[in-house]
Amino acid sequence: MTSRAEGRDQGPAKRVALRSLADPSVEHVGTGASPVPTRSSTLSPSQSQLEKELVRSLAQTLYIEESAIAVEKPFMEMGLDSVIGAAWIQSLNKQYASKLKASSVYNYPTIRQMAGFLEKGLLKQEQALVQSIPTLSLDDILQQLQQGTVDLGQADQLVHQVLTRAKGGDDR
Repeated sequence: MTSRAEGRDQGPAKRVALRSLADPSVEHVGTGASPVPTRSSTLSPSQSQLEKELVRSLAQTLYIEESAIAVEKPFMEMGLDSVIGAAWIQSLNKQYASKLKASSVYNYPTIRQMAGFLEKGLLKQEQALVQSIPTLSLDDILQQLQQGTVDLGQADQLVHQVLTRAKGGDDR
């Protein structure tokens, strides 16, 4: 299924620009296919989901198999140093629209601890989003998506909620 934006002939530059707004955890399957989120569609993933995503991300960063990563093993024992740690944190900040500091790998030195900390931050973001829903317009949601304040899954749910309210139903 193609989106309306992809279905219209907008020229390659506009299609590329639209695709570049997507969350880095979104894969494009084939030409003209809709993006398929690799994350769950809920606003805030659970700690166990975050742990799985962090394991996947750390394995990619360290160029090792996911099976080599234990959720309770300190990052430094798995080969994460300060330089690679800073790059990994930067990728997490993009993926989750968070503001983790590079020192987070020392303050939360395991997958389990990092996931717990990240979950709390994402829950705070979700609460702020839910509280702002009545005042959000579709343009506001698109702008937040472009700025990285929300990811593709969050934007999809927010659009659904705005449209549900516009029809007279309350989706909360």
